[in-house]
Amino acid sequence: MFLTILAYVIGISFIGASLFYSKTYHEKEYRKEYGKEPLTTDITAGAGRFLTTLTFRIFAMTPWYVMKAFLFLFGVGIILGIWFQTHE
Repeated sequence: MFLTILAYVIGISFIGASLFYSKTYHEKEYRKEYGKEPLTTDITAGAGRFLTTLTFRIFAMTPWYVMKAFLFLFGVGIILGIWFQTHE
């Protein structure tokens, strides 16, 4: 049971890490484009747009090699979670 929960937590944490990476990437692009610190509302609006088209935004804002690593580790976490769940 513990290993199942751990595997799912690892898998889900990589999704969170990719979302955080995309948020910081969005902030960096905002600074580059406008030359000032982004307001919270700007980032919230960006996050709202991001969440409405989650899949497309992740692939658009994240370099492919980073996304491939996150997807691989997420898949490993989910597969391990299912395996541990069925073999307990």
